[in-house]
Order: sequence, then structure tokens, then C-alpha cells
Amino acid sequence: MDDKSEDSMSVSTLSFGVNRPTISCIFDYGNRYHLRCYMYQARDLAAMDKDSFSDPYAIVSFLHQSQKTVVVKNTLNPTWDQTLIFYEIEIFGEPATVAEQPPSIVVELYDHDTYGADEFMGRCICQPSLERMPRLAWFPLTRGSQPSGELLASFELIQRE
Repeated sequence: MDDKSEDSMSVSTLSFGVNRPTISCIFDYGNRYHLRCYMYQARDLAAMDKDSFSDPYAIVSFLHQSQKTVVVKNTLNPTWDQTLIFYEIEIFGEPATVAEQPPSIVVELYDHDTYGADEFMGRCICQPSLERMPRLAWFPLTRGSQPSGELLASFELIQRE
């Protein structure tokens, strides 16, 4: 018979009935990057307001930070022509691995409402490029499983020395 009481058992033993090893990954240091997000325009967005237009803006999220574009009033085809810059982002891992598989960027579009909550219009997942001055590309936006327009943008990840 085992004479251990439940009080002396670890949480992992209680959860799984066996001891499990603790696994961790420790990096000596992270590498610093800047991310430039050139948000040019969107097209074919859904009308969210009563007047058959929307007041769209985009929220760009990368790792633990987010930034927002300006609101463009009364349009379904907004042109932002705006660059959002994320400074000094620390990414852990080998630079070669980050270059092959950079972290994803999430872009969400919302309709700004003066009264009430802003309405979700669509989302796309984008990959940054480590090449200098990447070309603009169209990214399909989805709302749930339905297409909800397209975003024309480019994303450049720049490694700092």
C-alpha cells in the first residue's frame, strides 16, 4: 500500500495519476525586430451602416502589441495609405528559423460607430516578409467562414543589429 496522503502529492500527480517531467525551453536572448505594416486599402467591404456605407478602420496585431489605422468615413473601399510601425519587438529563437517561419500578423477590420460598439467586418492572417520593401499583396478577409472583402497591404519584418 502507498502511504502517501493526497496533501503530499504534486498537482501533476493528482491531475494525471503519475508524475510527469517539467519541460521548459530557455533562450539565452531574443532578437529584436521592427515590423512595418503598410496598410494601403481595402475593397468590397460589407455595408454596416443604415446609409449602405461603413466607416472602416483596421487593427493590426503582432505578438503582444496592436495598432490601429485611422477611420475612413462613408466608404466600402477605404484607402488608408498609412504605415504602422512596431518598434523593438523581441522574438525568441534562431534568426534563420524566424526568417523561415515568422510569427503571423492578424488584421481585423471594424466599422466605427459613434454610438454603440464598433462592428466587426472581417479578419485576415498575414505573414511578414524579411525581404526589403515587399510588394503590396491582396489578402482575403473573412467574417466567420464567409468572404468579406480584401485588404491590400505589405508587411516587412526588419532584424535589428
